[in-house]
Amino acid sequence: MREKSTLEKFVENKEFELAKAFIERQRGNVNYDYGESMVFTIMRCEDSPQDLIDTVLDVFLGIRQNYPRAHGSWVHSLSHFTEYLWQKGQFDWIKKFNDVAFKGALELKNSNCCDRLIIDFGRYAEWYQDPAEFHLTMDNLVWMDLGYYGEVKSRIKNSPFETEEAFKIWQCQGKLEVKKFDQWNDEYRWYLPDIDELRKTVQQLADLGQDVTPYADLEKEVIEDSLKKAEKELTSEYDDVRERAVKVVKYLKNMMTK
Repeated sequence: MREKSTLEKFVENKEFELAKAFIERQRGNVNYDYGESMVFTIMRCEDSPQDLIDTVLDVFLGIRQNYPRAHGSWVHSLSHFTEYLWQKGQFDWIKKFNDVAFKGALELKNSNCCDRLIIDFGRYAEWYQDPAEFHLTMDNLVWMDLGYYGEVKSRIKNSPFETEEAFKIWQCQGKLEVKKFDQWNDEYRWYLPDIDELRKTVQQLADLGQDVTPYADLEKEVIEDSLKKAEKELTSEYDDVRERAVKVVKYLKNMMTK
């Protein structure tokens, strides 16, 4: 079992002033990995005070070096813990980190892992939050192939939403349009359509007062799409893939008859 670090012991014992002093002593003397580990230690503690969070994030910000490879490595490390920043409502820090990351991407022509920061907005932002405030503007994102990130592009384009209901409608419609209902099935070791989730989404949209008749045949379409993918694997060069594909094809055909 790994021995706890000095910082972890301070945090575990709620000795936050000692933790803060320890982090301050690391300023300018740590690499990305160690800086990232300090952030995780502080952010994973539910009781970490804001001044301690501010200190560790400021030290991490100071690790960045202004040349292409170093900038890309810094953003890569940053992207590992941005989920915690969103979950803990550290919006000012997210805006600051995004600003630095995207400016570096443009100036240094290294956008490594910046797409993860944009995906974070689509995943965690509240319905009323404006992407521009988080530096998600077309001018800042010229390096990103937003055609590949269709859902993220749509979120940036439509945000902020006028109401939470409008946001929920957008979520449901988007999910139905891209047919994102595949779930990993351990029994078949295959991604199979989750028809219950599809029906739940359609019902949510109906409950929001939207016309759901355009989705009347969606269940059949989703199953047919999965069936076509499985049938292609019937000729796989790998025995185990072919064997699983046979079972999946049979399963999906049975679904279509129900």
